[in-house]
Amino acid sequence: MSQRESDSINLLDILSFLAKWRRVWIPAMLLCAIGVGIYAFTATPRYRSSAVVRGVENKSGGLGSLLASKLAGLGSIGGFTASLGEIRGDYYLMILRERSMCEKVFEKFDIRNRLELPDDPIEDVIDAWKNRVYFKFEAATNTVRIQVDDKDPNFAREVVEFYIQELDRRNRELESTKARKEREFAGNLLAEAKAHLFMLEDSMAAFQRESGIFNLEEQAKATVQAVAAVQAERFMAVAEYEMKSKLFTNENPELNLAKLKLASLDSSLKNLTGPKGDASERDFLLRLDSATEDGKTYLRLYREIEIHSILLALLTQQHEQAKMEEARNTPTMAVVEPASIGYKRVFPKRGMLVGIGAGFGLMIGLIIAGLLSTFGAMSSPDHPDHDKLLRFRRSWSGR
Repeated sequence: MSQRESDSINLLDILSFLAKWRRVWIPAMLLCAIGVGIYAFTATPRYRSSAVVRGVENKSGGLGSLLASKLAGLGSIGGFTASLGEIRGDYYLMILRERSMCEKVFEKFDIRNRLELPDDPIEDVIDAWKNRVYFKFEAATNTVRIQVDDKDPNFAREVVEFYIQELDRRNRELESTKARKEREFAGNLLAEAKAHLFMLEDSMAAFQRESGIFNLEEQAKATVQAVAAVQAERFMAVAEYEMKSKLFTNENPELNLAKLKLASLDSSLKNLTGPKGDASERDFLLRLDSATEDGKTYLRLYREIEIHSILLALLTQQHEQAKMEEARNTPTMAVVEPASIGYKRVFPKRGMLVGIGAGFGLMIGLIIAGLLSTFGAMSSPDHPDHDKLLRFRRSWSGR
């Protein structure tokens, strides 16, 4: 037999080892399995209550939705309609997981005593409670699942229902605050737009009296109106971006969306106002150079009045919508799946725990058997591995 063959460990060696030391590893495995099994069958079981909710879509959507609706009829820009005003599920998860929400739940249901942590720091109580609650956003259905585990299934359901109520209350509170800021912002812009429009109307009346120009061809007016509409929407987009830059951080999706819309409007305005074949021209599409000086003045005044008239209408609509949203007190969360009473035990998982205990006991038993076998070989000069084990011990001890 070669040296390599003598040093190898085959299946027969393993079976022989297991058979020889079965009185060690079998009791260890059974002992651990029984110990873990006793815990698994005596531990207090927990039952799970779950519910599925979804945010109620806000139809108004603020300044952004007005922009999208007004742009719908402007040709290639019509497809630029994003789901404005919609709050992502991550926003709901943030509300559910915030510390103030935990504190409300603890106060309502006396969670400290229920977890037997009456004098522990609040951070420890929150960590212990996190092991019994579960929040998940389902992107496919745009829903949020809320789950609570407790030894009392009725208690778990009550906690889930309380989470839903608090989520709705907190969301309404935030929406009302946002609407109030939008109302104040739109109100200031509305006052400025009215003053500017009145000034432009006075200028137009004075110019018409002096020049006698009261009407140009309908095509020219239509061209100016189209450009004025886009210009007004761009002004609104700038206003929306400035407002959201004050309300949100640079990483906020709504702020990035407002920036994207502003860039799209700039591109569309460039296409509408630049002469064909000359991308560097910045004047309106209408060929003003072929008109008289009075015609130019008339068109420019008419354009400014159209822009500010559209702006005034948009701001008036937004101001009224913001007032309605601020006073709105309807539910913002729709319950897709009501809170259920769990009858199936979710903890402890007895079969899995017993299996883990048996595996751990087997590992401990084999380690003990291996150590006993090694010590026996070192103490027996007739053992074939006696010399190698002694050399290993000397190398280990540094001798």
